Amino acid sequence: MAFVMPTKTFTARNWQEALLMVKAELGEGAVILKSAARAARPGQSEQVEVTASNEADAVARGKPAAGGTARQLAKVYGKSQPAPIMPGVGGALERELGELKELVRGLSLRSDLAQSRDFAPPLRALAAHMQMQGFSPERTGQVCSLVGRAANEAEAMAGAVEAMATLIQCGGPIKTTVAQCRVVALVGPTGVGKTTTLSKLAANFKVSAKSRIGVITVDTYRLGATEQLRTLGGILEVPVRIVMTPGEIQAALRELRECDLLFIDTAGRSPKDAMRMNELRAFMLAAQPDETHFVFPATHHPRQVHAAIEKFGTGVSRLVLTKLDEAAALGPALDIVLGAGKPLSYVTTGQNIPGDIELADSHRLARLMLGLDELSVGHPV
Repeated sequence: MAFVMPTKTFTARNWQEALLMVKAELGEGAVILKSAARAARPGQSEQVEVTASNEADAVARGKPAAGGTARQLAKVYGKSQPAPIMPGVGGALERELGELKELVRGLSLRSDLAQSRDFAPPLRALAAHMQMQGFSPERTGQVCSLVGRAANEAEAMAGAVEAMATLIQCGGPIKTTVAQCRVVALVGPTGVGKTTTLSKLAANFKVSAKSRIGVITVDTYRLGATEQLRTLGGILEVPVRIVMTPGEIQAALRELRECDLLFIDTAGRSPKDAMRMNELRAFMLAAQPDETHFVFPATHHPRQVHAAIEKFGTGVSRLVLTKLDEAAALGPALDIVLGAGKPLSYVTTGQNIPGDIELADSHRLARLMLGLDELSVGHPV
């Protein structure tokens, strides 16, 4: 007789709500079998569907749940080969199922932290607040442990700001040197806001600091990037040079050596594209910048930042965190900043030039992550 696993499909407005429904009805041992987003109908918002099963029921019958843990599946498939998440299913869906299982685990950990008897009520309230702001369970536990004791919720929140401020390392502004041209390069993956960030920095140093600015771009892959910088150069009356080869960048550096600050804009590169990464390294080797700022958005998954910086090389000196205004929650940004392992120099909070950029301040960023401050037009840099 064929074994049929009892399943149930849950429909919700978003993934987090669906997973909470799964956990509430089927328990923490539930296995996600299938997930899909349903297109919105006229007058309705988009919905998601998650099909799940109670893993304990399946194991009790002597059969593995399709999304069972590696330990359980190893008993059936043997230890000589890896146990698939779902036999016969492609890698893309396997990754999606893995991410959903990770979300279920995260929701469980957050719930445990918010109810933990190890923490006094003020810290449990802090953990619940951090959960709402999107902090990872591990980072929530770390901050609560650093706070240690608090007489009330306000004191716990103030302690969290101080604890996070000690974790966030800031590197200060780009510095100019009298009678010396300083070269600053911006690098990072595609679509992270390098050209817009460079434009903000160049405009602020030109207008506020009265510095002599020059711009060199090696981003000849995107017409929009070169046009944006040409327009900026015309408005600010700063020289802009477009270079095609490492040899040309050396010539441009010599030509613009009378500038106080030379900004180098680079093309976005996927860390997995070895050929393009080698091209970028050749340009950076020829330019020998005094500072290299790695630009990364608050909208990306924290796990990506450290691996990406390693691919971009040891020349990266600081981190610029962009698109804070586009992030659903700023709690995950703490993992991005700490995962980068580099001092934070600037954050951007919108598209406006020269505004919407701030010099990184650990207390300000901690308050933003905790939802205690509002994003605003950036401070002068």
